[in-house]
Amino acid sequence: MYKFIKLSLSVILLLITLQVLAETDPVIQEMVLSKINENKIADVSNLKVTVANAVAILSGDVPTMAQAISAIESAAATQGVVDVDTQSLIIQAKSSIAKETAMMAPAFEENKYAVNQNSSYQDAFITAKVKGLLAREQSHGNHENTIKITNIETKNGVVYLIGVATSQAQEQNTAALIKKLKGVKDVILMTEKKY
Repeated sequence: MYKFIKLSLSVILLLITLQVLAETDPVIQEMVLSKINENKIADVSNLKVTVANAVAILSGDVPTMAQAISAIESAAATQGVVDVDTQSLIIQAKSSIAKETAMMAPAFEENKYAVNQNSSYQDAFITAKVKGLLAREQSHGNHENTIKITNIETKNGVVYLIGVATSQAQEQNTAALIKKLKGVKDVILMTEKKY
C-alpha cells in the first residue's frame, strides 16, 4: 500500500511539473526570441523559435553558420531553457564547400543544407549550446558552481573544456550540466586546479 501511495504521489508531482512547464513554455519562448533579437549578428527573418518542455526548438533557415551559432548561443543562454534542438535548422549554402555538401544531400532543396546530417556542424552547435549554458550560469549568479572556462571544443560529440576550477564539486557540476545537453557523448575537463 505504501509503495502505491508513493508511486501515486510521484505521478502527481510529474503531472504538476509537466503542467508548469507547459505554462512557462510561452514565457520562455518570448525570452528566447528577445535574446536572439538583441543579438544584432543573427538574421532571424526565416528562423522559427518554439519551446516545448523548456527545450528551445530552432527551425527554418539562417544565412550563415556564424548566425546559426549566434542564435543557438543566445537561446541556450536564456533563463529557463534546458536544451536547444537544432534538428530542423538549415543554413543557406553560400560558400562553395557548403554548396558541394548540399549537392551530396539530394533530399534537400538546392542551396540549403540540413545541419543535422553533418557531424562538424553538430559539434559546432554543441559548442554553442555549452557556451550559452555556461554564460547563463555565470550571468545568473551560479558562477560558483561551474568552472571558469578559457576554451571549449567539441569533436564527435565529446566536449573538451579548458579552464580553472576552485573545487572538485565545480568540476563535477560543470560536467553534469553539460552532459544533460542532447548530442553530448562525454565531457573531458582539462582544468588548472586551484584547490
